[in-house]
Amino acid sequence: MSKKGGDDHICPDCVPEEQPIAPIMLMAVGGMIAFFAFFLGLVGAIAVGGFLAPSAIAFVVAMLMIIAGYMMNKKHRIRKHEIMHMKLEKAKCSYCGTQNEPDARRCDSCGAPLKD
Repeated sequence: MSKKGGDDHICPDCVPEEQPIAPIMLMAVGGMIAFFAFFLGLVGAIAVGGFLAPSAIAFVVAMLMIIAGYMMNKKHRIRKHEIMHMKLEKAKCSYCGTQNEPDARRCDSCGAPLKD
């Protein structure tokens, strides 16, 4: 099934169920950079003053990477929640309110056609 519309298009057939790896990797690499920037800052504060500026820049970049990864992960969780909500709404009969299977065409209780 082809993806219609833009990035905002959401349907159960178009969006994968598994957790995307990009946000996790972004946060992990950002965490490692923050770790090394912290110790580079310690060296700069204790021994050599020239390390403070690169350490601060690396720390800011690391925090931006962690925040970007967190926001990507949050967007995925929201999208997954919306898809689950759509599946539940699609399966609910508008006449009697019975919850049906997501792929059902007719209500199991009253036999009314379900919305597509």
